[in-house]
Amino acid sequence: MSEEILFHYTSEVGLQGILQNKCLWATDVFASNDHSEIILGERLFKRDLQEWAKQNNRKDDDLKFLVNGPSEMSKGVFFACFSTVRNYNENDREFILDHGLLSQWRGYGSYAIKFKKDALLKMLKEWKQKDGDPLLIANLDEEVKYLSESEADYRKFKEDDLLKQKIDEFKESISTNEWAAIEKKMQEKQALSEEECEKIGERMKLSLIPRFFVKHRGFYEEREVRVVVIVPKDCITKKINFHAPNKSHIKLFEEDPTIIENAIEEIIIGPVSDQKAAKDWVDSMLREFGYKNVKVKCSEIPFRKS
Repeated sequence: MSEEILFHYTSEVGLQGILQNKCLWATDVFASNDHSEIILGERLFKRDLQEWAKQNNRKDDDLKFLVNGPSEMSKGVFFACFSTVRNYNENDREFILDHGLLSQWRGYGSYAIKFKKDALLKMLKEWKQKDGDPLLIANLDEEVKYLSESEADYRKFKEDDLLKQKIDEFKESISTNEWAAIEKKMQEKQALSEEECEKIGERMKLSLIPRFFVKHRGFYEEREVRVVVIVPKDCITKKINFHAPNKSHIKLFEEDPTIIENAIEEIIIGPVSDQKAAKDWVDSMLREFGYKNVKVKCSEIPFRKS
């Protein structure tokens, strides 16, 4: 079986930035195309916690810090998203691998970068987090959970194996005497030790999967997998880049440009008015920036004039 491919659909600006800087761009979730990418997971997670708190005589206020912590204690939450073709039938999978997916071209841009999944996994596994560094959570082996706020989907949220495991671990971690002592100190606004701060971080980390790996079911066709990065307020190792209109991003893995060079297999040009000109532009960038083994092809999906 050939190596699995992950698609990253992007615009001209995004493609140029990735090729020229030889790194991935992770975008601020609050500036994403679909704001429900963060809101839906948070709503379902908070609802589940509120029900659990009521059953266990816990106050909602006791949980607010943990639920809101990643946004209150960070400069931002950033996503790098990819699409898989693993759950399509064979004919559809082969077509998408060659020509991309029309809904993705419409939603995200006219270029699709085909990444080798194993190369991405290798660089993610080599991510070494030190004190003050961004917190990275990646799940390239399993698609995000496509849900809504309906009662049926809320039950699926509570019963999904991965989400339930993380939520149960989270609830268990805040039901200990150790956590009760930390919670009391926070309520009394006492200074916390370095070890206690680490304990808080561990519990926040458990909440990330149910919060940030859920997406509205209307986007089910995308078959998305994600890398999520939280940049702490005291982080000095990761610069946030700002650009109009109201956008921001961080660069991932810019320390080693060979990672991206080796991870990109092919670039597909989507349905645009002049595919030949677009292909010439991409070929020129690849030569200029030193990519030697990246193929470029044009999608056969027709361009529809507006």
